[in-house]
Amino acid sequence: MQLEEKLMSHEGLKLKKYLDTNKVWTIYYGHKCLPSEVYIGTKEDALKYLRKDIEIAKKDLTVMFPDYKSFSQNRREALIEALVNMGRTTITHSFPHFVHAVNTRQWNTAGDELQYVDGRTKKELSKWYKDVKSNRAEDILERIRGG
Repeated sequence: MQLEEKLMSHEGLKLKKYLDTNKVWTIYYGHKCLPSEVYIGTKEDALKYLRKDIEIAKKDLTVMFPDYKSFSQNRREALIEALVNMGRTTITHSFPHFVHAVNTRQWNTAGDELQYVDGRTKKELSKWYKDVKSNRAEDILERIRGG
């Protein structure tokens, strides 16, 4: 399954604005609404915004993970999906040990840091893991850990 299709499947399409689990106004395939944007409420518009979100995530990937081009395609796509889902700010502030683990290629540690509040103790699942539901989270984590 291609990245775009995977994101569409994981996010689901909603043609009207809704509040996500973090009380942020969202539309389409998990696109965070911005005051400057106009939403038509069509599948075509949803696809346009999804592609825009993917491009932003790819740019963020180059900043957060300078060596990303050497990562496997599975890992790159998993990181892009995580960035589309959470955004660069959330990842860098809420998961700093994850960012470090990716940059040092400690893939199992990176997965643990996303999955748990504290990847070292593994006592409590992270809010992200609980919010996105385990099948999506497990898919992303499997691609990060396994390449």
